[in-house]
Amino acid sequence: MWRLYRQNKVDKKAMQKIGFSLFLLGRTVGVAAEIDDHRNRGLPMDTQTPISETRFVM
Repeated sequence: MWRLYRQNKVDKKAMQKIGFSLFLLGRTVGVAAEIDDHRNRGLPMDTQTPISETRFVM
């Protein structure tokens, strides 16, 4: 995108719109992953640490 912007093929407003769309796409994927994680919380997962092995919580 930067090269197109420097060549005046994409204006500032289009750059902002494209950037926001990319952010929104990534955010949507993240939300879907969170929903899936919460729906499957009770199942054994590699990301779950047993309480007996937990040293501290941030």
